[in-house]
Amino acid sequence: GEEYIPLYSELAQEAERLLRSGGSLLVMSGIMFLPQILSTVASHLSYQWIIAFLMGSGTSRVWPRKVCQMWKPILWFVKGQYSGDWVTDVFRSTSPDKQLSEWQQPEDVMRWLVERFSAPGATILDPMMGTGTVGSAACKLGRRFIGIDLDVDKLTLAKGRMVGIE
Repeated sequence: GEEYIPLYSELAQEAERLLRSGGSLLVMSGIMFLPQILSTVASHLSYQWIIAFLMGSGTSRVWPRKVCQMWKPILWFVKGQYSGDWVTDVFRSTSPDKQLSEWQQPEDVMRWLVERFSAPGATILDPMMGTGTVGSAACKLGRRFIGIDLDVDKLTLAKGRMVGIE
């Protein structure tokens, strides 16, 4: 919702502080307030691109705009200038995964992002980690992971997903 747009500014400020030069901030967002979100984050980091995450099946209905949304934007910002490998800007998920939470994202999408935007041994931070999908993907790919969430029940679920992963 519109009331959460200020959180993107806080996120961008922290990313500006924490990222190494050339490091990426990837943000999955809705589309309804996309212009405001882009403007907010771009005041702290360099806009790089939008990656289209095509949802595996089904749609998300955006009732106020009467749109059946079949993709989600992953906003890509960089601290300074990106100097990594080429990246494709469309990814199709195999299937939705909502077993642990209605907001849970498919692990294949997170794995794809972690593989392309970080090197083994890098540290991945997810400040709104929910059930830990990014963390699970990061740990399985040999990255260090820091996850933050306000919901203690989701933190417990996330921790359980990462037990035994090296």
